[in-house]
Amino acid sequence: MIAKESYTLDTSDPAVIHIHHVQVEHNGVNMGGPMWFERSNLPWVVQNLQACLTTYAFPEASLQGGPDNLKVLESGPEQAPIINLLNRRDKAAPHGGVYALLMSKPIAEKLVKELAAIK
Repeated sequence: MIAKESYTLDTSDPAVIHIHHVQVEHNGVNMGGPMWFERSNLPWVVQNLQACLTTYAFPEASLQGGPDNLKVLESGPEQAPIINLLNRRDKAAPHGGVYALLMSKPIAEKLVKELAAIK
């Protein structure tokens, strides 16, 4: 059970989007973490997060775009779905590594609106 959830969005780097997710469980453990992806992949991320939020039984979507290997999918129970944004970013790229945002639906809805407003 999630006790507290939030995120910060950093768009100061013109090449990448950085999200830092905080998800504190009822036992005090923070299950959140960072997410990095290329700004050029932002339209795909917005489109697929929105589709995941509004499509019943959304199938997994994936994109290999530059150094990013992105996936969007839904998991968890129907009563409390988890919206997943995953990225296996090339190790040689800036901020290379494996990232996973596993968000509640309300936080994912807020995030996708904020991401969609980025110009």
